[in-house]
Amino acid sequence: MGRRVNFTVTEKNIFIDLINKPNYISVIECKKTDSKSLESKSTAWKELCAEFNSASSYCFRSVEQLQLLWKNYKARTKKRAAVIRRERAKTGGGLPPTVEKDPNLDKVEAMIPSQVQPLANLFDDDSALDINTAVTHNETEDYTLTVVEITDDSDLNQSVQSTCSSLASASSSREACAEVVHPCKRAKLISDSHSKTVSQNDINNMKMELMANELRQKRKEHELKMEILQMKLNKYKSES
Repeated sequence: MGRRVNFTVTEKNIFIDLINKPNYISVIECKKTDSKSLESKSTAWKELCAEFNSASSYCFRSVEQLQLLWKNYKARTKKRAAVIRRERAKTGGGLPPTVEKDPNLDKVEAMIPSQVQPLANLFDDDSALDINTAVTHNETEDYTLTVVEITDDSDLNQSVQSTCSSLASASSSREACAEVVHPCKRAKLISDSHSKTVSQNDINNMKMELMANELRQKRKEHELKMEILQMKLNKYKSES
């Protein structure tokens, strides 16, 4: 048995255009493995093969050949995306990375984005590379504790309510900051440019600064609560 004839550029373009149709790609790339889904996949491949052979006049192609072509396209697309991510994480100058340039690979990446791009994670080392902008944070506000003389329960309740309002405002600020950098809202904002590469040290420094700000905020909240409890205790001691 002789060697099979390689796919021509025209055949590859026809195949990519055909498999990109919703009635094919949605069935072929379905992750279900039950008998009904497997039967639907087999039917979709047979229909795609028949449509491909009717559109191409070069030579007859079997379902197995088209499946192997699709498998190779997905492998090349994933490999190219991995090279780009790896080069983005590097520091220093030099020439841009040499990656395979093929319009069909761009189409395949658009067809299977979840298989090519990793899940976004704010706490991952590469999180700043998966979104357009680097992680930003709001500066922690300073709180001034004012000690007032408490004469009755109304003054104490007013002081407690004022302090609780300050704590609620601080909590809202942290939630707003978390919403700004939440990865789920920027999972699709993948930058195609290499001009905004963030070094590993910058990412680690931003993480440490966020943790330090959160620790300072927790400490201030604890001090405020302890001060309120101390005022209550002093009031009860003076009354007794």
